Amino acid sequence: MTFSFGLRTRGYARETLLRRADELATSLARAFGDNAPMTIDTRAIAADARRVLAKNRQTGTSGWDGKRYDFVCPSGATYPFQWLWDSAFHAIALVHVDPELAKQEIRCLLQGAQPDGFIPHILLWDKNAHEQALNEYSI
Repeated sequence: MTFSFGLRTRGYARETLLRRADELATSLARAFGDNAPMTIDTRAIAADARRVLAKNRQTGTSGWDGKRYDFVCPSGATYPFQWLWDSAFHAIALVHVDPELAKQEIRCLLQGAQPDGFIPHILLWDKNAHEQALNEYSI
């Protein structure tokens, strides 16, 4: 299955974002002179995004069915499983940082699809976390 994320327009969207950030920084500098309340360093923001996305990456093989998983979890300590909503937004962020990881995020999510097409809200890939999740989240 092929996934399309509009990669032809991705560069345009990134350039538009960077241009808007520069325009905002210029506007602030004009309004406040040397006393501008902040400067926007888009490279630092992108580096921070990459760091957080990489830190929260979960990979392994599911103890349930032997499927390999590879996704970004919202918080490894608090939520050791894959959430439909979060993965969709992670894929949006990842497409600007690493398009292949964005595709992997969606592929991993779709591995949980049921035969009737249902995609669960939560995918608990790690069998060892199942009992704790049942107790803590009443699922």
